[in-house]
Amino acid sequence: MNIQSRNNLAKLLATEDISVEHKNIPTAYFDVKNRILGLPIWKDASKDVYDLLVGHEVGHALFTPVSDFVALASEIDPNNIPAVKSYINVVEDVRIEKKIKRKFPGLRRNFFKGYSELVERDFFGIEGREIDSYSFIDRINLHFKVGAHVDIPFSSIEKEIVDEIDRTESFERVLDIVKRIYDYETEQSEDDENDTTASDDSDDSNDLDLSSDDNDSETDDSDSEGDSASSGSASGEAELSESETQSNFDDSLAGTVDPLAEEKTYAKIPSINSDSFIVSYKDCMKKLESAWDQLDVESSKQEYASWKKSNNKTVNYLVKGFELKKSATEYARASISKTGVIDTNKIHSYKFNDDLFKRITSIPSGKSHGLLMFLDWSGSMHENIQDTIKQTITLASFCRKVNIPFEIYSFTDANLVDRDYTLEYNNDDMMIDPFNLKNYLSSKMNNREFDIACWNLYFMGIQFESYYWSAPDPLGSTPLNDAILASFDIYEKFKINNNLEKVNVVYLTDGSSNSKNTVYDSSMEFGTKSLRTGWGYGYGDDDVCSYITDPITKHVIGIKTNADVTNALLKHLSLRYGTNVVGFFIVNRLGSSDLERMLDPTNDKPYGFMKDFGKVIRKEKSVTITDHPGYDELYVIKGGKDLKVDADGLKVNADASKRVLTTAFKKNQRSKVSNKVILDNFINLIA
Repeated sequence: MNIQSRNNLAKLLATEDISVEHKNIPTAYFDVKNRILGLPIWKDASKDVYDLLVGHEVGHALFTPVSDFVALASEIDPNNIPAVKSYINVVEDVRIEKKIKRKFPGLRRNFFKGYSELVERDFFGIEGREIDSYSFIDRINLHFKVGAHVDIPFSSIEKEIVDEIDRTESFERVLDIVKRIYDYETEQSEDDENDTTASDDSDDSNDLDLSSDDNDSETDDSDSEGDSASSGSASGEAELSESETQSNFDDSLAGTVDPLAEEKTYAKIPSINSDSFIVSYKDCMKKLESAWDQLDVESSKQEYASWKKSNNKTVNYLVKGFELKKSATEYARASISKTGVIDTNKIHSYKFNDDLFKRITSIPSGKSHGLLMFLDWSGSMHENIQDTIKQTITLASFCRKVNIPFEIYSFTDANLVDRDYTLEYNNDDMMIDPFNLKNYLSSKMNNREFDIACWNLYFMGIQFESYYWSAPDPLGSTPLNDAILASFDIYEKFKINNNLEKVNVVYLTDGSSNSKNTVYDSSMEFGTKSLRTGWGYGYGDDDVCSYITDPITKHVIGIKTNADVTNALLKHLSLRYGTNVVGFFIVNRLGSSDLERMLDPTNDKPYGFMKDFGKVIRKEKSVTITDHPGYDELYVIKGGKDLKVDADGLKVNADASKRVLTTAFKKNQRSKVSNKVILDNFINLIA
């Protein structure tokens, strides 16, 4: 059974998305508060033993309340907390195993066969020893776990308590019974000690005439004090021990853990405040406007005005297409129902028509959508940044026209602002490196601000085209994973603030994320550890290097490569919020390794698939992928001249032939479609 199947088994039994973590630990455990099931990496556990152990721990997940067991134990005996906790554990095990087998009867067979195997392997350490020599709590433990395989003796008083344990349903009743067992065992231990003392005294009196030497008497007194000190507390009372059989079981189970198993890292999605990374649109506008003061921008402003006029026609065309698609979708969901009111136009047909009531058509309104878009501001984007900016402006203009709330950010680790990027993390949280999310366009802008922001972006695109290293917002690397981690908080705030039903999250990039992935660990020297990934591709569960977990949904996703880290974060975002997570990947070179990792992150596509893909994208200019392991939909777009949004007019010579005119017209029409790939696909998502 592979790790994912084991995780699914535990979740199905628990009837919730608990977190399941396989670690190099001596025994299984369940963290009731944080809902984490920890399982050792056993080297020779059979299926029955594994199912027994998982079923047992899931029983704790379902039925053991969140409690301070140290405090509960101290109420019974504050001087012997470990023993009392052991007693509570034994009796609580009986209750939760009974309940889990009752809830899932199929587990009864696994428990029976599993414990049978463990008895044969002497996990409880009972081989060669008389059962009646064990303490009462040990015999209780053996009775309920392996009683079908071993005859367990009890006195009449003990049998009453055992029967009461068997009937116990609540955790509160478990504590009452533990107090009773503990008091009973204490009395029995004191009686045994008194019997031993009386026997010793009797022996001393018989030997008194044989030896009255003072030194011998002193020696006897010394031995007596030593026995008392070793067998009980300072008051002379006998001190009870933890369950011996349970300790043997835990030790034996720890011995089955694979010492060569590689430790897996479990990294959690952190709960952070995204404001630490966001540069507001007002600050972005101020910086860009101050940069333009030293430049001659008049000719560029005329160019922008001309482009804006042409672009408005495109936006209006898209709005009209969106309204038509939206109306068609709503009409398809329409339902017709009777009103209960007589239709006077049908009364004349009452002799042959039973349906005389008016009908009403109900057309449900569509969901209120929003858009979060994150643009890759990396150095490799400079070849396509101007045309990406133009498509982004067009998309933002479209959203304003149809009243769709939106926020558009660039993500970069270059030109960091002067601020404190330090965050508070919990152990095992994924950490975010310093980077910025620059909020260049927002639906919160008024008309004047929006027009200025669009101009700033447009002119920055011109600067990037020729002088991208000296532009006021220089390009850096690709902190995509950091941007996704910040997206969780941004998503929640954006959805609540705009009262939206659904938010579509879009990431536009042309490469893989930075590979620096660190995890917070306060036990390490520098407070961090690495989220280990492989350099190449891997196959099967054995090649999983680490896991990324969501503490909210409890989903666990295994990763092998750095590309898997990105995909796992995207999938967690989609699973937590039920949102559309969409990717636009701009291709500069068809043979790039980034493109191959994007298309085949698990390395399971047939040899030569990249060649076939190249043929398709050269012809179609864009390809939609719906089975990506990270994105709900991924649009691969050919960059360069194929990304340009400025569809030239129909240019032909006056004496052109009919064939030339036809070819030019078709080419012009194709460019109008392909140049709007980002917009068209977004409209299809929300219509």
